[in-house]
Amino acid sequence: MLVATATIRVAATEGQIYGRQLQQAGDYTGRIGDPIVSIGFALRGDLGWLRVPGYLLAQFAGGLLVSMVLRLTFGDLAHLGATLPGAGFSAPAGLRHRSNP
Repeated sequence: MLVATATIRVAATEGQIYGRQLQQAGDYTGRIGDPIVSIGFALRGDLGWLRVPGYLLAQFAGGLLVSMVLRLTFGDLAHLGATLPGAGFSAPAGLRHRSNP
């Protein structure tokens, strides 16, 4: 339960930071980094609906390009970014270790 609460707090804090950055610089830079934010801006009236398809296309193309560059740079490393137990621990053993500090 403690881990879930901490995870929610971290996610909420990061969301607030991202929102504040968009609020501070969005009018000047046009920076919208997430497709759902583009749709939210359009629903709020800050972004014209005619511009939304272009923003979405650019965001998805940028994500695809970045993933291809990372794949070419680092190769097929499926474990990068994954939360895995350390050496010598199985998944159930890692969960037991995590839940009993």
